[in-house]
Amino acid sequence: MDFISICSMKAHHKNDIILKAIGLKLKSLRKAKGYKNYEQFAFTYDLSRAQYGRYENGANLTIKTLHKILLIHQLTFSEFFDDSFQELGEKKEGEINISSTVDKHL
Repeated sequence: MDFISICSMKAHHKNDIILKAIGLKLKSLRKAKGYKNYEQFAFTYDLSRAQYGRYENGANLTIKTLHKILLIHQLTFSEFFDDSFQELGEKKEGEINISSTVDKHL
């Protein structure tokens, strides 16, 4: 395997980790709104239920789609990413520390 292939694999792995972290954050926000499952949330906000479930599991999503979801939660991109991706070591009972997960793999 050549160097370019190895670099490409590493970049792909980092993207997967970031998408998984975004999914975990979306799931956390949904639960904070009181929705126990993604289907009810997606139905309420006129989102594709199947696709929204994929997003929470780390599927790739467009900036436009993420923006639509952030509007539902009344968050800006900065608020969404600052909260979960830059604060290290802060974990409340029962929550997943997304930033440590991302940083550990980058």
